[in-house]
Amino acid sequence: MIGPCTPYFSGTELAEAPGYCAPNPEPEGWSGVLDSIAERASEVMYVLTGRQFPGSCTTTRRPVRRGPCWPLRGPFDLLASGGRPDDDIPLWYSPRDIEVRIDGELFTDWVLVDGWKLRRTDGNRWPASNDLSLDASEPGTFEITWAFGPPTPGIVVAGALELGVQFEQEIVGDARCKLPPGSTSLARQGQTVQIDRDIERVRQAGPAIQSIMVATAAFNPSNARTPPDVWSPDHVWELEAVSKPAASGS
Repeated sequence: MIGPCTPYFSGTELAEAPGYCAPNPEPEGWSGVLDSIAERASEVMYVLTGRQFPGSCTTTRRPVRRGPCWPLRGPFDLLASGGRPDDDIPLWYSPRDIEVRIDGELFTDWVLVDGWKLRRTDGNRWPASNDLSLDASEPGTFEITWAFGPPTPGIVVAGALELGVQFEQEIVGDARCKLPPGSTSLARQGQTVQIDRDIERVRQAGPAIQSIMVATAAFNPSNARTPPDVWSPDHVWELEAVSKPAASGS
């Protein structure tokens, strides 16, 4: 899935939306088709609004220092919030529900600074090394799990739901469909191409799909494909994704 982390609406909500055209008889597996439509419409709306609203997401990352040495600082680097600001770890997207584990053990001596930087408060620095090949429960590992994603605005959800209705009407042959003719395939192969085609069709429909026009005008008037990148080259950390399972227990 291109995004968001979870669809903006469900197949059940689609079946209850104004304009939904129920097939009679309902084919076998129809609920799965509606779920696929919800995913497809959410992906299109996510891109149309500049990928700003990923929904409620959770990620687990292992911080790795960019260089072998810490930056040199004066004797006052421990004053701010009881920690070392030069050692702060930048997280993403207004992090919440943060869990830090060092050597497999839950670690709680930290604070969140400026709403997005993790600072250690026990007077020590974050681990200088991190073995990405090990399970998170083992010594030598350093791992952070957090939730992120701002609340999705109602008009974005409404736009995605209306687009879902359009896709459903197209599949069942409802004459009320406002989209220009195009493929109704829900296959996941060639996903990016399918999304790009859907976006072009939505733009061709223009004001005919009013809620989408309102959402994109409000949140992405320049038609940007990605939000601005706030990552700073001054940070000494890379946040590596790993395939090893997270630690369990406390």
